[in-house]
Amino acid sequence: MIGTLRRLRDDERGITLVELIVAMALLAIAAPIVGAAMISSLRATEQLSVSSQVLDELRLQVTAISRELRSATCITSPAGNSTGTKLTFSTASNGLDPNAAESAVTYEVVGGELLRTQGSGDPAIVSRGIVGPAAPFRQVTTPRRSVHIDFSVALLDGEPPQQIGTVVAGRNAWRTCS
Repeated sequence: MIGTLRRLRDDERGITLVELIVAMALLAIAAPIVGAAMISSLRATEQLSVSSQVLDELRLQVTAISRELRSATCITSPAGNSTGTKLTFSTASNGLDPNAAESAVTYEVVGGELLRTQGSGDPAIVSRGIVGPAAPFRQVTTPRRSVHIDFSVALLDGEPPQQIGTVVAGRNAWRTCS
C-alpha cells in the first residue's frame, strides 16, 4: 500500500507548458473559422425567417380577402372583365346598407404594399413585399362571376418571386354597385 502511495506521489501527470501553448494555438486558428460559419448560418436563418413571415402574412391576407369577398353584395372595381390594382366591394355582413360608404371595403396595391380601407377610414398596411403583377385583381363575368387575385412576392435577392393567388367564384348575388 505504501508503495502505491509513493508511486502516485512521484507520478507527474498533467500537461506541460508546450502542450498548453499548442492547444491554444490550435484554438486560435479554429475559433474564427467556426465563428464565421455560425454568423453566416445565423444570417441565412434570419433572412429565411423574414421571407417565410412575408409569405405567411400574404397567404393570410389572400384568405381574408376571399372570406370578405364571399360576403360581398356588389363589386365596384375592377369592373366586369377587367383588371386593376384596386378591389372594392360592399358587404352587408356588418349590418349596414350595402350601398352605404361605411360598408365599402377596398384592397389596393401601392408601392409593394397591400392596403385595406374600410369605409371612409384610413388605409392600413396588411402586407408588404409585393412585386407584381401590375394589376393583381381581375373580375371575370360570364354567366357566373369570379374574382381572380394574383400576387408575386419577392422573398430572396436573386430568386424568382413566389406566386400567391386564388379565385373566388360563383356568386350570382354579386352585382355592380350603384
